Amino acid sequence: MRFKKDIHSPEEPRTASGIFDKRDRLEPKKKYCIMKSKNIGFISTRFAGIDGVSLEASKWAQVLEENGCCCFWFAGKLDRDPEKSFLVLEAHFL
Repeated sequence: MRFKKDIHSPEEPRTASGIFDKRDRLEPKKKYCIMKSKNIGFISTRFAGIDGVSLEASKWAQVLEENGCCCFWFAGKLDRDPEKSFLVLEAHFL
């Protein structure tokens, strides 16, 4: 049984489906920065303290901001940057 010869060199980037995408070769820096200048909003009842939701949301915000996004916060209780936060007391669960 003969197999088709792989026409792609190992250095050529491929998409998730395994197909070569020449845009990856031409613009390698933009591969992980797809979300340039997007506004992202986090909405919850509380983003304060060290509970799991607050910590995970902070991690996501850090990654998104490193990739050029601007993150905003909406909650009933906040301990985030006031310039990027919108506090609505009615949104808190207590």
